[in-house]
Amino acid sequence: MTDYTTAHRHQLEAYLATHPLPAGLVSGESVCTVAAINLVMSGRLTDAIPDCMSEVLGKAAIGMQDAMPDEMRNSQRYKQLIPDMPGTGRAQEKERLAILMDWMWGTVLPHLQPLADRHGFGDP
Repeated sequence: MTDYTTAHRHQLEAYLATHPLPAGLVSGESVCTVAAINLVMSGRLTDAIPDCMSEVLGKAAIGMQDAMPDEMRNSQRYKQLIPDMPGTGRAQEKERLAILMDWMWGTVLPHLQPLADRHGFGDP
């Protein structure tokens, strides 16, 4: 297991400042969220969640970054979150999952319910 160092963090921030993030693993000279972390930490092009990173955060990042629009995925706000993901470990996975599920059910889905209603998907 490779520890996430301050040098890795700075390299990741520099990469994110100069490369767009695509949906999917790779597009041209750019790689996805988790692959960018791996390139910095190990030099490998892979979307495997690093051992030092929460699997819950890794899986959420992969799913969300592939679904969100390019401008959101490449926003400063999203890119500022990425350097905080490695080094999170896996000791609090249940708590992280509970937070994500609360966010999905309490924030995301209510926001999308009017769209579902307009397209005949029924009650919440």
